[in-house]
Amino acid sequence: MTKVLIVDDDLPVLASTARSLSSIGFETAITADRCMILDAIRQGHPDVVLLDVRMPGLDVEQLVRAIQVDPEIAGTRIVLFSAGIDAWEPQEQMQVADALEKPFKPAHVVAVITDAIAGPPKPPEQPAAHSLMTV
Repeated sequence: MTKVLIVDDDLPVLASTARSLSSIGFETAITADRCMILDAIRQGHPDVVLLDVRMPGLDVEQLVRAIQVDPEIAGTRIVLFSAGIDAWEPQEQMQVADALEKPFKPAHVVAVITDAIAGPPKPPEQPAAHSLMTV
């Protein structure tokens, strides 16, 4: 069974997304607490994290990087979602599986999750190598 962690501060969206995915056979976990996301991933080992990029106080780029460099959870696929996600440029640079724009239909979410799981996890970008010059 595919495990999906849904992260959103909008409780009605969180509940309805979890309910929709659970009703068609996904195992779901939820959190609305930005401080608990990494713990929820480490404890639940989801296949996919649906992550709202517009949660107050959440630095989504920093969170994605933390997931990608942690050997315990680096293979976790990340799907970003939010209203106006198409205008949110950094998603392409973070190498996440996909992005969804709210509102979304359950069938579309299922297709995105299925595609995310089918594809290989995207590796994080390697930091630029710095060389030391001696004079």
